Amino acid sequence: MDERIEQILRNFNFRACHEHMLHVNWTWGMGTNAHVPSVRRLMQEAKSLLEQAAANERPNTSVSCGGFHAHKWTWDDGEELELIFSVESWDAA
Repeated sequence: MDERIEQILRNFNFRACHEHMLHVNWTWGMGTNAHVPSVRRLMQEAKSLLEQAAANERPNTSVSCGGFHAHKWTWDDGEELELIFSVESWDAA
């Protein structure tokens, strides 16, 4: 696994995301399958998104699902991966 992904997975506070999801009853799935995902499942989804972003051929890309946003940024001195868990956002043109 990419060392950057390992570092993000080691340091990201998935428990805080899980606790927030429990608090607001933020579920994944539909109908009777809807449930608050476990910390382990959150980590699995984040890893998948980071791997998708890292593998994308475009120099800058974003992949999102379930509140997570994985970004790959390309700078003069290399690439950077970023993982965000969004609770709310707003923008206007």
